[in-house]
Amino acid sequence: MFCKHCGKQIDKDSKFCEFCGRPIEKYGSKKINLEEDENVVYIESHDDTEFNDYDFDNGDDFNYEEKFKYRGNNKNNNNKLIMILSCIVAVLAIVFITFELDLFSTNNKKTEVLTSRTESEGENEKPSKEVNDDSQNIENIDRDNEDINNNDSQNLHSINISNSECSSILHDSTNKNYGSTRVLDGDFSTVWSEGVSGYGNGEWIRLDFDNIYTVKKIKIVNGLVNKKNGYYNNNRPKSLTLQFSDGSSQNINLEDDNTGYQVVNINAVETSYVKFVINSVYYGTKYDDTCIADIEILGY
Repeated sequence: MFCKHCGKQIDKDSKFCEFCGRPIEKYGSKKINLEEDENVVYIESHDDTEFNDYDFDNGDDFNYEEKFKYRGNNKNNNNKLIMILSCIVAVLAIVFITFELDLFSTNNKKTEVLTSRTESEGENEKPSKEVNDDSQNIENIDRDNEDINNNDSQNLHSINISNSECSSILHDSTNKNYGSTRVLDGDFSTVWSEGVSGYGNGEWIRLDFDNIYTVKKIKIVNGLVNKKNGYYNNNRPKSLTLQFSDGSSQNINLEDDNTGYQVVNINAVETSYVKFVINSVYYGTKYDDTCIADIEILGY
């Protein structure tokens, strides 16, 4: 223990300080009542120092806040935590009750709307039925038209060509045949080529049938398709007038940069032939001859 007067360490059984000579006062131990004194805690000692060795009367050498943790503070903290948790529970309860009330109100409104709508439909039951009947009739008509179109497409076939004629034929140094039959051989490198000067506007080729047919589609390969860039060297039809045996006619337009079959839908017409008249052309880079490689006519 230490002398409280001079601070020197002395024997704990000494009655007088051997350094300063002053009497050593010893305080009797006080029994701690845990129920009455909440702020007193036990100090666990790891050396030979006894509890009585600490002088609680000398506040200059002892810092209570740094040496002790009071049970009272723990109790206060527990009370604060309980209050916070209680507030959270209360808020959640209020939110849940509010949500339930709104949901109940919304369900009531939906029930009222459905009831009103049902009553209204009951009053107008007969007109609604008539409208539905009309809609059903329209659907039936559309379905019938669709079936007819599908049947037409299935019944279409390539019409047999019995004869071909043309307004002119190209004759050049190669002595190749550029006659009208070349559009019927399925060879894209052989063509019908008109033989007049200029771009061939007004020149024509006519394909005759062996009977009267209903024509609905034209398949045509535009220009000369070969390995020598003949497609761009020569002219290609841009627009054609189709003339029929009943005296009617229709105009069609063709694409450029297309060396395959172009399928053109036309208004169905009953005829014994189709005459193709050149209206305008895509210009060639080398020659003025206008060429058509292949033609197929579809109908029934």
